[in-house]
Amino acid sequence: MKSVYLKPAEYYFGDQPARITTVLGSCVALSLYYPRSGLAAMCHALASDCGNATSCQKKCANRYRYVSCMIPAMIHSFYSRGIKPEDIEAKLFGGAAMLDADSSRISRGVGALNVKAVQEILRKNNLKIKASDIGGRFGRKIIFDTRTGEVLLKRLHPANWRSQAVTNRCDNHILVNR
Repeated sequence: MKSVYLKPAEYYFGDQPARITTVLGSCVALSLYYPRSGLAAMCHALASDCGNATSCQKKCANRYRYVSCMIPAMIHSFYSRGIKPEDIEAKLFGGAAMLDADSSRISRGVGALNVKAVQEILRKNNLKIKASDIGGRFGRKIIFDTRTGEVLLKRLHPANWRSQAVTNRCDNHILVNR
C-alpha cells in the first residue's frame, strides 16, 4: 500500500489504497471517503480563510493553505463524479489551542476558527461529520487508511510531541469511527 505524508498546505485525492499520515496542532485535517469505490481525499489546512472575496481558483498558489479554499474544492471533487452528500464519510481532526495561557487570545483562537470554518462549509454542503477529534491543547497524529476509510489517531502531548510524531508506528493509536 502506498504511504503518503501530508505536510501543512498539502492535499491527497485518489481511488488507490493508501495510508495517509499527518501531524496537526492548530491546523485541521478533513478526510472524505466514498466507501463504494474507495475514492478518498484528505487535506492539511493551516488557516480558516484566505481573505479573498471570491473562492480560490486552480491557479492560486495558496489554495491548499486555507479551509475556505481547500474544503469546497475537495467536496467538488466528489460531487463532480456524481457522488451524493449522504454517501460521503467526513471526519474532522485538529484545531488545538497549542499556545501557552500567556499567549495572545487571538493566536489561541486559530484552531477554533479552523474547526468552525470546516463545520460551516460541511453544513452548507449537507455533509455530516461521521467522526471527529477536535480542540483541546494537544497535537494529533492522524493515519487515514483509504482502503477502509478508518482513521487512527494519537494524541501528542506538548512535553514529548516531537518524538512521538516522528515514528510511523501505530502503538497507542485510537481507531476513530464514531
